[in-house]
Amino acid sequence: MAGTQGNFDASRASLFDEMQVKLFDSMDRLSGLKISRVIETPQLVVVGAQNSGKSSVLEALVRFHFPVDGAKPTTRFPIKLILRTANTETTQVRIEPESTRTYDQKKRLHSLAEGLSGRSFESIMKEANASLGVFSSNTSGESHGNRKGFCKDVLVLDRCGPSLPTLNLVDLPGLFEAVNTDQTFEDQDLVNNMVSEYIRSPMNIILLVVSAEVNDYANVPALGMVQKMLKTDPTLRKRAVCIVTRPDRAGSLKVTQEVLGKESKFSKDFARPWHVVRNQDQEARDSHQSLDERDKDEAEFFNEPGWNVVPPNQKGIFTLRETLKSMMWSHTHDQLPHVISDINARINETEALLDTKARARATPEARRAYLGDIAETFSRLTLEAVKGTYENDKCDKYHETGEACQDCKGFFAGFDDNSLESQQKRLRANVRALNQAFAAAMRQYGKTKVELEDERTTTTPTSQPLDLKSQQPGDQGQHFQPDGTVAYYNHDKPEAQGRKEYEEWVRMNIDRWKAKGPGGEPSDGAYSGLFAYQAGKWGKIASQHVKAVWQAVREFIKLALADSCVDRDVLASLRQSLVDPNLKKLQLEADRTLRDLISCHDRSNPGFYDSLIEARAIREHTKALLQRITAMRSESEDNTETTAISATSNTEEVKGEEDNAPAKTPAQTPAQQTNGESQGDEALKAQQPVNSSRSEEQKTKGRNQNDPEAFITSALGSITDLISIHPVVNNVFRAKVVPMVAQQISMAFGHGAKEKAKLAEINTQKIVRDLYPSDFGDIVAARVIEQVEMHYEGIRDAFVGYVASLVVEQRIMGQLSKKILTMKLIRDQDEKMIDNIAGEKPEDAKKRKDVERDLETMREVRQTMEEYIEEGYRMAS
Repeated sequence: MAGTQGNFDASRASLFDEMQVKLFDSMDRLSGLKISRVIETPQLVVVGAQNSGKSSVLEALVRFHFPVDGAKPTTRFPIKLILRTANTETTQVRIEPESTRTYDQKKRLHSLAEGLSGRSFESIMKEANASLGVFSSNTSGESHGNRKGFCKDVLVLDRCGPSLPTLNLVDLPGLFEAVNTDQTFEDQDLVNNMVSEYIRSPMNIILLVVSAEVNDYANVPALGMVQKMLKTDPTLRKRAVCIVTRPDRAGSLKVTQEVLGKESKFSKDFARPWHVVRNQDQEARDSHQSLDERDKDEAEFFNEPGWNVVPPNQKGIFTLRETLKSMMWSHTHDQLPHVISDINARINETEALLDTKARARATPEARRAYLGDIAETFSRLTLEAVKGTYENDKCDKYHETGEACQDCKGFFAGFDDNSLESQQKRLRANVRALNQAFAAAMRQYGKTKVELEDERTTTTPTSQPLDLKSQQPGDQGQHFQPDGTVAYYNHDKPEAQGRKEYEEWVRMNIDRWKAKGPGGEPSDGAYSGLFAYQAGKWGKIASQHVKAVWQAVREFIKLALADSCVDRDVLASLRQSLVDPNLKKLQLEADRTLRDLISCHDRSNPGFYDSLIEARAIREHTKALLQRITAMRSESEDNTETTAISATSNTEEVKGEEDNAPAKTPAQTPAQQTNGESQGDEALKAQQPVNSSRSEEQKTKGRNQNDPEAFITSALGSITDLISIHPVVNNVFRAKVVPMVAQQISMAFGHGAKEKAKLAEINTQKIVRDLYPSDFGDIVAARVIEQVEMHYEGIRDAFVGYVASLVVEQRIMGQLSKKILTMKLIRDQDEKMIDNIAGEKPEDAKKRKDVERDLETMREVRQTMEEYIEEGYRMAS
């Protein structure tokens, strides 16, 4: 074979001894499994920057030339070399496509790889670049069309020959910082992610190649990447070794010798000392210098006096092989138990898969029973998830304690496992979190208009709207938001508007909705219309919530079905024939219930919220009204006292009249009347109807005709019904407001002064204005607003509860274990449907044979590994 070294002692270059060769040959068979997932095994991985000398180091290790171009990157996809010493030369090529490839693309690459076997390495690389859709280094500056710079498909070369060493390694594309027409930022991300994945795998030994041409090793990208990963993966310190290349071109010989020393500032990052290797330069390559001559030149170079400070076991390709051989031995010995455990788990999975495929070929009764078992498992898992108990069935398989077993692991994870998949299985917890997010969204975004705080008279530029950022969905006591559902609960914020603008807007719409009622009275449609307007966003918010619930349900069903049915073909048929149609039917039923619930809030269905009018809502609004009245009463008392003082100092005549007047107690405040109790408090406590209050007033009318204030109080009480909105509020108005207004008016008719009359007028206007609407002309609009606001929160909370109970609980959660996939549903299907789902198709026969072949391969590899461990123990003892 061209490029190999005929006189080279292959045994010296091999990284494996005879016992390890058998082990690694068996592990290589795992990469050819047809059905089971890939099982990772220990391997060497070469990492470094572009043009750092990676390929030259590989040449010295593998003993054949690579197509190296010192000015351009040559490795654009992972290259896995499986080299074995043999009497005859053979080359087998295969391509391991990346997971994103389609089935047709994978099939095409497998076919192309078969045609590459037996060719030279240079020819294989050229054809592989074309087959994998990347452009090679010799196409720089040309139009690349649809080709890309790099890919993650793995080119696997299985080579045998008398001069080849025995080793396994993977060469990765080089890292790079700058971009150009040949390598873009997207290529940079792809290469960085690819290299990170290989470094992160605990099975891999990392050869970190660093060129000595740098002046500061702290600026080497590959070295920085490894140091970052060391923070989260301490095992990387033992399974990585640094190799310095091109020492004859060192930017600083002193700096290079320092990093090779025991006191190097990088020594804490790596358990093994750094190595240095001299590359074959371009001139030697152009003259076709053999690799044996390359080794001699390297030995002469390191014999120069300047390199005496570097220990011999860190210089040259031969010492590097010994280091790698030692690392492979210890690392493989440490990782074998994990590999065996992984193989046992895959064997159990494959045996279960083979069992299901064998049963699928049985009688119609067996196929129905097989699907019935799947349905029973699914129903049990679903019921556990709906109840929120999350209990797993006990494993009934016979195996050693501690041996990996899927049944022992169970479907539901432990209390400390909060991974995405584990949380998706906790359906009840997810739905409860979504219900809380729905309630929070309704509170934050449910109303169409909100009234600005402290905006009773006008709207100013400095007014602040209601702050909706302080409470976002998910902040109402819940500790997490199910993954991917936040967007369902983001809605438009309510429009913030001043009281005056709000009343004018309502009054304008009341005028446009007038019916046959008397003037000055709103129509029935005004109340229901304003409420429907304020609740107009409820339907969208509720609909988005139900969609989020269905997303959580579908994620759970996907996982529960995969656990219940290991045969992917049967699983796909089940979904298409039974599960998906039943889910669609449930969704339509839930949507119908939600639409009916939303329609209860239309103008044509006011009866829905008639029953929700309760004393609690009335008491809350009355309480707010009392708070405003209390504030106005304090202002009124202060103003009365000021007026009295001013009147006393104005004229001696007024003073004399007051001094000569009979003794008279000051007008009692509402709080001093009725034996020290407030009339408002008495009215609220007794909650007497309006007629009772009027009867009491009629009894005292005759006794108080000479008292102007009592007379005015009686007169004002007779017109209270014109502006009251509820009997309880009416009592409050009589008890609190009427006495204050009467007191202010009576001041104008006393022995008084013009100043008293003027102040009384001002105070009366302020009381009326502050108490009810911002503009007294908007009193009708204010009545409608107060009526809607009085009941809005209660009806909203009831709506939230109905959505959670009637739609989510009854129509969705309560039906999942009964209507999706059950044993009864399987029994009700005809034989044709059962055969379509579980019957073996012609292509299934081939897959079954692949499963049987995979199972046999894994059993043989496991036996070889167990023998290797036993042999190692015997040698150690």
